[in-house]
Amino acid sequence: MRTSPALKKLVLAHPFLANVKPSVGLHFCQCGSLQRFDVGKQLFCEGGKADSFYLINNGQVLLEAFVPGRRMITIQAVGPGEALGWSWLFPPHQWHFSATAVKPTEALVFAAKRLREKAQQDHEFCYELVIRLAGVLAGRLEDVRTRLIYAHQYTPGI
Repeated sequence: MRTSPALKKLVLAHPFLANVKPSVGLHFCQCGSLQRFDVGKQLFCEGGKADSFYLINNGQVLLEAFVPGRRMITIQAVGPGEALGWSWLFPPHQWHFSATAVKPTEALVFAAKRLREKAQQDHEFCYELVIRLAGVLAGRLEDVRTRLIYAHQYTPGI
């Protein structure tokens, strides 16, 4: 499959793919497209089919979760240079959170099914993908941990 030079440049310049081997980068280029999301546009919805992976170029997206009996709570704001979405990699391929653009947002969007197929065919690609996603997940867990500690220290009665 042929990829436009402009798309290839955007994909390979994204921090998520920093120092990626050319063969691995090519797989990403073949699965991606550039999409724009207006303010208020939902990229995905909690419980929905997880069929895409996002690399944010510019703008901002809120990652949110529904708390029964209450409302949506913000988990994290995701912005330029960051990756969004991991539910597409693990069965049953359903989103665990919702994501909504809160600023005009431009993102590289990758077809999850094609990424999974390429990961099954090419173990080097699979390794790079999983290691990079694990880094994102570890960073998000550390962020949540820090926020929980901070909230616990400054909330009366806890």
